[in-house]
Amino acid sequence: MRILHVCPYFKPSWEGGGPPRFVYELASQQVAMGHDVTVYTTDGFKRRVKIEKNRSVDVDGIRTYYFRNLSMYLTANFNLPLPYYLPVVAAKELKSFDIIHIHEHRTFLAAVIYLLATRYNIPYIVQPHGSAPRMIKAWQKRLFDILVGNRIIYNAKRIIASSKIESQYYKKVYPKLNEKIIVRLPNPVNIPKTPPEGSF
Repeated sequence: MRILHVCPYFKPSWEGGGPPRFVYELASQQVAMGHDVTVYTTDGFKRRVKIEKNRSVDVDGIRTYYFRNLSMYLTANFNLPLPYYLPVVAAKELKSFDIIHIHEHRTFLAAVIYLLATRYNIPYIVQPHGSAPRMIKAWQKRLFDILVGNRIIYNAKRIIASSKIESQYYKKVYPKLNEKIIVRLPNPVNIPKTPPEGSF
């Protein structure tokens, strides 16, 4: 299966929080299972990663595009990644994927991929990673949802929640959401990478 992950930040931008590591671990496991995995991401959160931009590179078997952000000031200070070259590559490649996994849906990346996935009739799933509530950056989130966020959520094949509480937030923020498409999957734990017993 050809799988595309779409996330604002990826290895080695660990300062981007939990999602970059989550996506890396998930993609690595999918590669190990024999899937063809691609990641669309940006070239950094607080600083630009020192790696080739706007073309695919191999990251531990994961085909990865680090799209250059238009402004690192906007990215680092306002968490507003704007990978200007993403639409060019996505328009050429998206038709080749079987499924798309969008992580953190209120982003320029998610909006571009949603529009193209809809055009090419490619199924996608969304995993907000706890970002659905509008308590923080309320007006920005509400505006994004009016423009495109609501459509991203309502047209997804599945919405992934890590807990019952998170799934309840989805219904509160998106009241028209069909509960049947919400899937609860706890965040995975990489057992081999946990500290040995007695060391913590």
